[in-house]
Amino acid sequence: FFLSFALLASASAVKIQQESRLGESQFEVNVKGEGGNKFCETGMVATVNYTGKLRTNGNVFDSTKKKGAFQFVLGQAEVIECWDEGFKKVPVGSQATLECPSAMAYGDVMKPGIPENSDLEFDVELISCDKDELSGLNMEELQSLVAQQQAQQAE
Repeated sequence: FFLSFALLASASAVKIQQESRLGESQFEVNVKGEGGNKFCETGMVATVNYTGKLRTNGNVFDSTKKKGAFQFVLGQAEVIECWDEGFKKVPVGSQATLECPSAMAYGDVMKPGIPENSDLEFDVELISCDKDELSGLNMEELQSLVAQQQAQQAE
């Protein structure tokens, strides 16, 4: 299994491909428009909107349209590998399409609305990317912070 990377750029779109020599589906990030020059880095909190679809038939299996934006820490395996890698290549404030081969998504695990070994496509918007303010705190500091927040909510 050998991976190679290629970066193809034009004035209106950036396309990043990760190709496999085994002939399986490719990982692609297609940025819409110019984009900015600020990118998320591992350990930062990404805030995103997305619509997830099956690549085979376009059926939507999940979206933030009704539930609001989603946050995750980039590079911490909180999300599928396609997202951890893909959002590093999307400028903050930009929209993009992430094309995810099953090996970078859920693989042979079936999820609600997603058959096993499914290639996925996500229309995404990277709203913001911020430093994880909690990453440097120890357990005692975290417990203190939670207690403070609970006290404020009780007032």
